[in-house]
Amino acid sequence: MKPVVIFSYTYENGRRGGAVAMNRLAELLIEKGIETYVFPYSNSAEPPTVKEGIPIAKPEHLQPKEFIGIYPEGFAHPMYAPAYSIQWLLYKNEYGQSDNFNKYYHYAKAYSNGKSELLHVMDVDLDKYSNDGMKREGWSHVYHKNRRAYLMEEVPAQGSRCVDGMLPTEDDLAAIFNSRETFYSYDSFSFYSILAALCGCYSIVNKVPELSREDYIKQRPFAEHLQYGLDGEKVESQEAKIRAAVREQMRETDKQIDSLVKDIQDNA
Repeated sequence: MKPVVIFSYTYENGRRGGAVAMNRLAELLIEKGIETYVFPYSNSAEPPTVKEGIPIAKPEHLQPKEFIGIYPEGFAHPMYAPAYSIQWLLYKNEYGQSDNFNKYYHYAKAYSNGKSELLHVMDVDLDKYSNDGMKREGWSHVYHKNRRAYLMEEVPAQGSRCVDGMLPTEDDLAAIFNSRETFYSYDSFSFYSILAALCGCYSIVNKVPELSREDYIKQRPFAEHLQYGLDGEKVESQEAKIRAAVREQMRETDKQIDSLVKDIQDNA
């Protein structure tokens, strides 16, 4: 059976192409017995991060027609001529719809290209991301894929802790979310907004221009449990609601991974 090579990408502006999701997908495929490697491709000075313990692809794993390639949305074409190519749309596809890949999956409905299947990888340590009952004060925030959002809406607090680009460990991130009262995500689809809420840090996401809350909820998992915009309706019992929703999605993730494994095995 041919190995799987997952391409983790860094864009010219330094934005990573779903490094966390790609790393986790690699771990889940390895757990299913699939020989899997990550290839940290970059056209910027800052390479994507490969999680410790995950094998990194070497030249011998990238021989034409001798591997199955999984690529994020930043690729217009499958690199190195795989035997079978999969594109996983983790964000809006900058190249629009194409038929350059054999199969398409999307992380959320907002990123579907009309012919992709859902692959929402989720595996959260709910013991780590929990409310530790610590003293809280102030805000924290993240920009991620929406660095220009500050032109529309600003966090109304001095001293807000930015967690963008710091590559914290999970322990560090959980500690930050346990020390702050409110988390604001300029990237309306960042998973940090979910992790913050799991830690008891009230989570607010930036409004998407010309996208109503009702349409936002249709496009993003758990969106109904997040406050949409600074002037949005407050969500009661946010932590408990999101925790229950995450547990359910983790059960669905296992089914989706099994479907992906079958797709890989059928084309290996």
